[in-house]
Parts: sequence; C-alpha cells; structure tokens
Amino acid sequence: MICIGNVEFKTAKSAGYSGNAGYGKDHLQLTVVKGYLVKLLGNARIVRHLMQHRPEFLAEFQAITEMASTPPPEAE
Repeated sequence: MICIGNVEFKTAKSAGYSGNAGYGKDHLQLTVVKGYLVKLLGNARIVRHLMQHRPEFLAEFQAITEMASTPPPEAE
C-alpha cells in the first residue's frame, strides 16, 4: 500500500500539485493517502478482510477518510 501511495504522490507532484500551491508536502501526501484509502475502503472484500483480521487498521483508515481536507494554517 505504501508503494502505491508513493506512485500516486509522484504522479500528483508531476501533474503540478507541489508545495507551490501553499499546501506543503505533508498536506499533499495526506491528500493522496486519503484518496487512496477512500478507493481501498470502497472494496467490500478489503473491508471484510480488515474487519476480520485487522479491525484496528480499519478504524484508523476510516477516521482518515472522514477527515476534512483543509489547507494548513500557513497557506491561508
């Protein structure tokens, strides 16, 4: 999963979504990871597997996907 997140991050960065927009690298990474987790949790088989084998991961993943995407204070 981390490797796929890195690929998506590099793709987003090459598409022009860099720190120049005022969001910063950390915010960009969180946005990419959040998008990936939304896709991941849209798969019923993956959710079922996480519920059975790693419920603590499922809870954390769901919390991340429910976070509001807001720019960091320095970007305002």
